[in-house]
Amino acid sequence: MSALDFIYILSERVGEWVFEVPPGKIMLDASKTNLWRHPHVVLWHEFLFKLWEPTAKPLALILPCTSVKPYMLSATHRLAESIIKREKLSDQVVKYTLSEPMILVPEEVEVYYPFANYNYPPHLLGDSERELFVKLLSAVLRKIIGVHKRIVAVLPKHHERILRDALRICGAEQSIDVISYGKLAFKSVSHAVKLLKHTR
Repeated sequence: MSALDFIYILSERVGEWVFEVPPGKIMLDASKTNLWRHPHVVLWHEFLFKLWEPTAKPLALILPCTSVKPYMLSATHRLAESIIKREKLSDQVVKYTLSEPMILVPEEVEVYYPFANYNYPPHLLGDSERELFVKLLSAVLRKIIGVHKRIVAVLPKHHERILRDALRICGAEQSIDVISYGKLAFKSVSHAVKLLKHTR
């Protein structure tokens, strides 16, 4: 099943109002509730592990979640998209967003509830939630590593450490090229896309 199927499953469970939530309207706030236990987030996790099948494009780019929702409106994601288009790689690259508490968000659902409607500042991630994040991410990574020929991640230190810990758990430390998201976002994202472009 594609990630879009999740939106239909969620609407069947809770109502078609999920299609009417404006992207960017914050409805799930980690400062007010434990989003790791929220039923809609838990349902996404179950779908991600049991039913979701990654899009079979040869290349994948993992970007960090952003305070701006949907992610595509953030400077980093807009930059990545523009470089991918400029390099004529749109039909070869799938983008994922690394997120607490959503784990991994395929680009095709990032404008829908709940992905475009939550707030989770990284400093709110406690030790137990971080441990859960790493564990769940390691399970999802096993699914995408076997599908894409090459995966490159551009992440700030917080998300980079989580990704590296998850890769260690699944014994795949060399399966993803990880680029530190430095002060010069353009340089980091450009380098990531260049790596994807020169995949043989």
